[in-house]
Amino acid sequence: MITFSQSISLSKASSLLVKASKPKVNVPKKSKSVYLAQYDLSIPEMVSMISNLSLTIRKKMRFHGVESHYQAALEAELQELGLLVQHEVAEQIHYKKLNGESVQLPHDIRCREDLLLPREKLILELKAKGKMDDKDHCQLLRYMEERNKCYPDWGGDTKGMLINFGDTNVEVWYMCYKGKRVQRVKILEEALPGLDSFIDSYIAM
Repeated sequence: MITFSQSISLSKASSLLVKASKPKVNVPKKSKSVYLAQYDLSIPEMVSMISNLSLTIRKKMRFHGVESHYQAALEAELQELGLLVQHEVAEQIHYKKLNGESVQLPHDIRCREDLLLPREKLILELKAKGKMDDKDHCQLLRYMEERNKCYPDWGGDTKGMLINFGDTNVEVWYMCYKGKRVQRVKILEEALPGLDSFIDSYIAM
């Protein structure tokens, strides 16, 4: 198995890891009790690197794009770093019946993983929308559950990242297992410059 340290050119990745230990998540100065608790475990170096890389890609594509644009760009950058990356991986879906029997749903009912890093046991689900909601999180959680249950070599090591290349900001979540439960952590949320930062706008006389 090729590890992160073996497969990635550190000279290329180093700039992406400079601020990896300090997530860019700003908590408003209101009562912090209504916001998420502080995550007290470390974020994997690989996850921080991909998070920072996603932000860089979105800033480079300053006139926006659709999900497939960001997916292709992220895949190209990850491959440049020496990672094995698969895209649009179709996985069959299983259902556990009330009697405890697990059945595979018809072959045309599948989940489709945007990007998969099999050696890192990491699924990347990408979005390009104004704002994410729980439905987007559940989509990635379904994919992780299938990997956890159906791939013995993945199991509890299964990890996921939900990345939104948004209209006005970039938002990144990391998900992993702790026992039978999943932990999700917002590791980055950064606003993007508006269109007027790049162009001059006028009103005709």
